[in-house]
Amino acid sequence: MRTIGAVTVGRSDYGIYRPVLQRIRADGSLRLVLFVGGAHLSPELGFTVREIEGDGFTDLERVEHAAEGDAPLAAAQSMGRATIGFAAA
Repeated sequence: MRTIGAVTVGRSDYGIYRPVLQRIRADGSLRLVLFVGGAHLSPELGFTVREIEGDGFTDLERVEHAAEGDAPLAAAQSMGRATIGFAAA
């Protein structure tokens, strides 16, 4: 069985990927792992990881890397946390 990993960090990309992810999940020769981060894990932005789970996706790796604001330093720190988090996942 081949494993396919996909990264989603917000509703904007998840909405585009959803039909493709559903087809991958339906293929018995493939295993789908979703790496979920960013806005999906933010209570302030709706904690939309629940939408993903509601769509039946259960093999999720949560990658916490939220920024403390949108200043350049915060963005760089978020990218660093994301790199560490995705490597660990």
